[in-house]
Amino acid sequence: MPFSGVWWAFVFPVGAFVLAMVNIDKFISGIAFLPILYYAFYFLLLGLWCYIFGKQTISYLLKTREKRGIGEENSRKGVENNVSVNAEE
Repeated sequence: MPFSGVWWAFVFPVGAFVLAMVNIDKFISGIAFLPILYYAFYFLLLGLWCYIFGKQTISYLLKTREKRGIGEENSRKGVENNVSVNAEE
């Protein structure tokens, strides 16, 4: 493949959708079966893209949760600080 996976993930579904729309008259009359395959590839790649994008997003959020103050270590520090403040009072 001459281009990156990101290029194919965006361009191929658009091309499949356009080809399906061009042949929609044949699809409606029942002459052509290929537009069904175009739609199938379109939704398959769309689902695959959503899965990969979602997985990458969740992975990024989990890696950066401590920086954003959501991690377990930060919550433990908060509990220790609260305990020490309460002990001083």
